[in-house]
Amino acid sequence: MEYNPLASKQDYERLLINVLRGVAIFFMIWGHLIQHICVGFNGFDTPVHRVIYSFHMPLFMLISGYLFYYSSTKYSFDEILLRKAKTLLYPLVSCKILYFFLVTCLMDLILHHDYHSFFSGEWAQVFSGPWFLWSLFAAIIPVATAVRFKKYAVISIIILFGGFVFVALFPNADRNIFMYPYFVIGFLFSKYQFRIPNWIKYSGSIIASVLFFIMIFYYKKKHYIYISGIYYSEYSLSENISINIFRYAIGLFGSIFIVMIVSLLVSIATKKNYSSKGILFAFAGLGKYSLHIYIISSVVESWLILLLTSYIPNNNFFVNHLWVYSLLYTPMIAIVYITGLFWLAKLLETKKFGKYIFAR
Repeated sequence: MEYNPLASKQDYERLLINVLRGVAIFFMIWGHLIQHICVGFNGFDTPVHRVIYSFHMPLFMLISGYLFYYSSTKYSFDEILLRKAKTLLYPLVSCKILYFFLVTCLMDLILHHDYHSFFSGEWAQVFSGPWFLWSLFAAIIPVATAVRFKKYAVISIIILFGGFVFVALFPNADRNIFMYPYFVIGFLFSKYQFRIPNWIKYSGSIIASVLFFIMIFYYKKKHYIYISGIYYSEYSLSENISINIFRYAIGLFGSIFIVMIVSLLVSIATKKNYSSKGILFAFAGLGKYSLHIYIISSVVESWLILLLTSYIPNNNFFVNHLWVYSLLYTPMIAIVYITGLFWLAKLLETKKFGKYIFAR
């Protein structure tokens, strides 16, 4: 019997979430390639890169918050912390150790014939590990704590707002503060979604999409969290506030637009026998392994960038034709690259040593 993703509402939601995660991880890989694999210009200056970076990580955090609500209804506070420490912090350590030996040391040995990196102790610096895992773990703690005090609404609200201060205590404080509200919004939407009338959801999605398309024309380099952070000393207080409001808003509106489009495509493709259904399930597969792909890419991406920047054909052509580079060359590389990451993730998961990387 052919699998019908609409056999139940839960099946449809699971498929939709996986497709969204697949889309988000593809955008992440694509954005990284635009930024790094062509020498001669700054990836932050390309329009396509700005569009991708305006929403792709906020989308990940919204999805994470949405899914965390279900975890909060099934597990106790202690169980949640233990589970998340295992599935998020464990990969942080393993990823940093792998990066140290396979990238830092191996590159120095091959490119510079220098073996001193092996004795530098840099492998222990887990604070520079994949930053999103830190942001996610930091966000989970105050939200889980607020759930624990759900009988006391005022206390829960105070804890949620206090989370802004709490997440700043973790590595990558600026990014944690930027990501935290999206996690909370995703969590609250998951909790109260059935109390929101459909007409509000639909009209809100359309308004958010329109605002996103308007705001993207005003998205500048200063709006990247990686460049200006939460507070940039060269800007006045009012300008910092303006940048952060704009950044939070476009991240939310862009994510809502993607969710609206993907929801529509999933609904259409699963109701009828469209040939695009294969693409749909391909993204769902990527979404299922999105965390694995993220972890592996943080280790192997440096080698890919080195390879492509060393042998990229006609680099000057891409510098002078950014649209060809952004919309043709890099997405083609991204498709091949993420396909390889997907199969590597599946292979590692089937082997015993995979659990030492992903803690699963």
